[in-house]
Amino acid sequence: MFPPPESIKWNPDTSNPSTTSPTTTTAQHRDLLQAHEARFKSLNYPKPDFVVMHTYHYAVDQDLSTCWQSFHPLEKGGYFGLRFVLPLLELGERAKSIEVWSTIEATLVHLGKFMVVKASVDGTNWMTCTGETERATGSIRMKDLRCTDVGRKIGIQLDTRGIQFLRFEMKEPTTAPIEICGIRVGDMLL
Repeated sequence: MFPPPESIKWNPDTSNPSTTSPTTTTAQHRDLLQAHEARFKSLNYPKPDFVVMHTYHYAVDQDLSTCWQSFHPLEKGGYFGLRFVLPLLELGERAKSIEVWSTIEATLVHLGKFMVVKASVDGTNWMTCTGETERATGSIRMKDLRCTDVGRKIGIQLDTRGIQFLRFEMKEPTTAPIEICGIRVGDMLL
């Protein structure tokens, strides 16, 4: 079984002389440990429901009843994005639309007015994608998607690596946290 607490000998923490010394007793060590534990418990540590609400994979789990929410409003230039495991070779060729779902009206309004979609082959150099943005029930859809880089069409012809990163960037700050319940790129529901 376990030894009684008073029989446990604590080694002094020589790296932090302000809290312990060679003459610190076991009871003092226990008090320090309990004080440290009390400080930890007083932290604003997230509850399980908070963690579930802000877990990013809920935005791409193919379940529109689970959503990801940003903790803070996004600033101008703030973004959320995707990194594909395999490059998306047909973005702008066959995959000509992107759709983002949300149950929060303010998120849909802001995305419809101020969202810019950017694509990248390497995650460093970004191309702005253009298209016609339309509002659908519970979503924002960008149709006729075209990604350009200095006037050239990017796709399988120019770079055989294909698009591996998508960024949904804000042109203006949001007034509240945003919620994303699902994303569709071409025929791929994420």
